[in-house]
Order: sequence, then structure tokens, then C-alpha cells
Amino acid sequence: MGGPEGSVLAEGLLDCLSLPGPPDWGSSLVVHIKIVTVPILVYDGLLDKNHSKQGLIMKAFPALVGCMLLLVGVMAGCGAPQSGRADGRLSVVAAESPWGAVARALGGERVVVTSLISSPGADPHEYMASAPAAAAVSTASVVVENGLGYDGFMNRLLSTSSPKDRVVVSAARTLGVEGTNANPHLFYALRFATRVAQAIEQAYVKVDPTHHSTYEANLSAFRNAMAPVLSELDHLQSSYAGIKVAQTERLAGYLLEEAGLKVVGPEGFAAAIEAGREPNASDQLTFEALLSRGAVHALVVSRGAQSSATRTVVTRAREHGVPVVFMSELVIPENASYPTWMGAQISSLSRALGAAA
Repeated sequence: MGGPEGSVLAEGLLDCLSLPGPPDWGSSLVVHIKIVTVPILVYDGLLDKNHSKQGLIMKAFPALVGCMLLLVGVMAGCGAPQSGRADGRLSVVAAESPWGAVARALGGERVVVTSLISSPGADPHEYMASAPAAAAVSTASVVVENGLGYDGFMNRLLSTSSPKDRVVVSAARTLGVEGTNANPHLFYALRFATRVAQAIEQAYVKVDPTHHSTYEANLSAFRNAMAPVLSELDHLQSSYAGIKVAQTERLAGYLLEEAGLKVVGPEGFAAAIEAGREPNASDQLTFEALLSRGAVHALVVSRGAQSSATRTVVTRAREHGVPVVFMSELVIPENASYPTWMGAQISSLSRALGAAA
């Protein structure tokens, strides 16, 4: 599509964005789909180059990305998108790196896994879907999402195309977790991680039955790798069951529950942090009082969700000798396996509780 067709496409994009007046065209983005090159002109000034944790913030994000995703869907529809890769390996997309790490372990050399949110400094709650993400999803053989609204952007990405052989694995549906107030951080439910792993393995077998024995062997290896992690969790439970801990948000809630620890503190504080708001004054004072009285043996804090309130709580904890344990929503380091990542976090928690005992 060149010349007049490119102008029509640009005009259509402008209509979609409802931009006023004649545009001052800035940069251009070129999208390659099979052998067709489509120029997409980007209106100057739409991108705010003040970087957040996740990169560029789009001022006209809903309209612009909606148009870009629509374009990907339309162009994909012109060629009836096919999942898979030319080299025979499966293209797999995971919404977040924890599930991406599990998917990589289950597929081994038979898959190429793309985790849409993987940078250690990123906050999944701030993620904005992009056209490249939509393109990756449109050609994926298997897609893994968390569910429970944690990665709601996946609904739009999945709707841009629907290859007949694509399989979508939802951790929430696999585990049967539902409800508007359910803790969405399902990758911290260690005792249930193998159930999600099995669902991913079954998805691989469905789209690539020829290599079913490879996927079955990888599932067995994953279970073996999780065994020492679960053993450490059992040790944590036998040593510290009933010990009180506090958390700034429900990130590690499932892990703390599985370890038999008692989580105390104002629920409104955690709810506000998860929603991207500052907690109210009453919840902040209640939290600080818990720390000053020595009512908790450890404070669990999310690395990604930092705010004025959480920083104050961390400061108060350290002032009163309460160990602070930082846990992450994404795999650190990026190329680490799921068992290695989780094992390191359990060890950190165990050391903190041991120091406070």
C-alpha cells in the first residue's frame, strides 16, 4: 500500500483519533506484515516522552492504541493469520514473565516465549497494550494470561485476531479462582503452580501433538524443580506458622497463607496501593502503629508498587527494627526459572523471620 492508499490509511487513522485541524506530521512507524509494507503516520505531539516505569505514556492512549490494534486486526484478517513459526517451533505469548517462565520451562527448545511484561522495573498495573504486542498475540500458537482483571489488556489483544488453532490458557480459570475481590497474584500460589503448568503442557500437546513426549518430560522436570521450593515452603510453615507479618499489598498473599503466616494490617491500605492510590490517613496511621508496637515480625513490600505511603511505612519498619522483605511481581533476573525466582524469595522471607525471632 503506497501513494494514494497510504494517504487514505493516514486519513482513516486521523478520523479514528478525531484530531483537529491539519496535522503537523512528525515521525513515521512502518509495520511489516508478510510482504506488505504499510506506512502509518503518527501525529506529532501525541507521544509524551516523559518516561514512566513502563516507557512512553500515550496522552491519547485509548484512541491511538485502539486504532493501532484495529489496524493489526484488519491487516491480519487480510491474510488469515496462521500461528506458529517457519522453523517449526511454537510461538508463545505470556502476559507476565512469571507465567512466561513457566511456559518456557514446559516448552524447552520447542517454543519461543514472549513475555509482554518482563522488565524488572515495570509495574504490571501500569502496562499499556501496544501494536507490537497485538502482532505477537495474533500469531501465537499458545497464549498464557493470569486473569482476574490483572491483565485485562489481554482481552483487547486477543480480540484483534483469532487463529483457529490458537489455545489460550488462563491461570484463573485453571485454578477456578473468581470474584471481584479475589487476589489476582496467582503466580504466588506455589502449591498450585504445577496445575497451571499442566494446563500449558496440555495446550502445547494440543497444537503440537507430534512432540507430546517432549512436553510431558518437561512437565515432569518442572515438578521435580519445584519439589525443593515446596519443601522450603513446608519448612517455613513448620517453623513460623502463626507468626504475624504485614504487607503493603496482596502481592505475596497466597505464599504467606501457604506458609501459615498471619497477615495483619488495614485491608484498605493494600487495596489502595493495588488500585494505584494513596491510602487514607487512618489506614496509614494504623499501619505505622503496628510497626511501632512491634506487632509484626516482618514487612513484605512489592518492588514495583512504590508510593509515598509505602516508602513511609518502610522507613517506620526500619526505625523499629522490623525486617523488610521486598518481593517482585516479575521474574528477577529476567532469564531466571520460576522455581529459582520463587525459591530466592522464600529464602529472603525465611531469613527475615529468623532475624526477627
